[in-house]
Parts: sequence; structure tokens; C-alpha cells
Amino acid sequence: MNNNSSNKSGISFWTKDEYARKYFTRRPIRHQRCIGVTTDMLEEIKDVVNLIAMGGTTVRAYVSAVITDHLKEYKFLHEYMRRAMYNKILVGDLEKFQPTYEKYAEQYLQPSIESRNEAWVHLDADCADALKQIASWTDNGVTIGSFAEAIIKTHLAENKELLESMKSDVFNSQP
Repeated sequence: MNNNSSNKSGISFWTKDEYARKYFTRRPIRHQRCIGVTTDMLEEIKDVVNLIAMGGTTVRAYVSAVITDHLKEYKFLHEYMRRAMYNKILVGDLEKFQPTYEKYAEQYLQPSIESRNEAWVHLDADCADALKQIASWTDNGVTIGSFAEAIIKTHLAENKELLESMKSDVFNSQP
């Protein structure tokens, strides 16, 4: 397959391949934790994994990959959050940290009244521990489940067109 070619929607096959390599690779997860999510979120995740990955990955591997990627991307901000929690903000940190944190907290770290004990997702224990630690720094009642859901929802929304195109490819390739 030519990696530079594209389909009707303009999404390159290379992008689909890269996404699949990054998120739909079966990863062995030795240590895992269970986090509570809403039933709708679990169904949304399963829909993506079942329709696109076709057995090439698991829900826990996909969720862990998405959350790991998010944690890497926002590592700098989480470090500022840690410093703020322990009163170790340095001169100049606040100007960098405050505007970014406010936007991040609004999108990812809001407490929710929805019950998340109706469905469960297993994910890598390191991811779960990191989410728990970051949520504890906010001290506003956000749960690990609502934090994880916000990360996954944002990821799915940002990649919606690509994921829909990948689902379409799977349906079109079936006899």
C-alpha cells in the first residue's frame, strides 16, 4: 500500500496506519486496575475497539494507550500541579502554569454527579495510579473515572473523522 495515498475523505492511509500502530497494538498488561466509567463510555470504547481493531487489541490496551499518550503530552503541566500542591512553585512558574491549568482543569478535572459504578474498564496500573495522583492534587472532588472519561472523550472527539473512516474501511472490506 502506498503510504502517501489518501481516500475520498482526504485522510491519508499513512495516518490510519500510524494511529493503528500507536493505539491498536495488543500490549501485554501485567498489572492492571479497574476504574468505574459510565455504561455509555464503555460502549463507545468497545465500539471503536470492536469495529476497527477486529481483535488486534483489547479495551484495556486501547484505553491504556490513550491515557499514556495524554499523560506524556501534559507531563509539564502535571509537574506544575505537583509543585503547586507541595508549595514548590518557583519564580516565573505561575505565569506559565495558571492559564494552561485553568483550561486543562475545565476540560479534564471537573467533578461529575454521574455514577461511574455501573461499568468498569481495566487499564494499566501505572496509568491508574497517575490519574489518581493528579486528581488528588486538584482537591475538588474529581474522580479517577471522570478524569479518565474526559481524556477518552476528548481523544475520540479529536480523532472522530479518522475513526469513522477506519470503521468505514472495515465495513467496506467485508464480503
